[in-house]
Amino acid sequence: MAERKDRVLFAEDNGQYIESYKASLEKAGFEVTHVCDGQYIEKELIIREKDYFDVILSDTEMDFINGPEAVRGALEKGLLDDSRTLIIGISSDSDNQQYWRELAHHSCFYDKDYFPHEAIGGKIKQCLKNFRSGGMWTFKMPKISR
Repeated sequence: MAERKDRVLFAEDNGQYIESYKASLEKAGFEVTHVCDGQYIEKELIIREKDYFDVILSDTEMDFINGPEAVRGALEKGLLDDSRTLIIGISSDSDNQQYWRELAHHSCFYDKDYFPHEAIGGKIKQCLKNFRSGGMWTFKMPKISR
């Protein structure tokens, strides 16, 4: 029996990133489910259940429901187990990291403009390996007070 692939729920609405990120994730061995807005994150989690996805990789700013808002809602409703599923925020604006604090796991925010599209799959694979190994990776990014 073949071992199952790790599964990524990838939320992104910008066509500039969708195909290249999806291809990179698949090349790294992930099974990818793509949604184009945060509202579909919750819908996928309801359909597939909270232990289905190994990684949530979500853009910050989307048309109807932003990524952090959708992930926070899924956590509050018990649709997502963040001790089992790695949460990673992405954005083309580094300042958006603030919205992922206390949601995304330690060191799990990437600025799309500074990270090569073709390398994202390998990076996420390494992040998942680190997360599963424990230590600081299992903790959330801390809230920074100004």
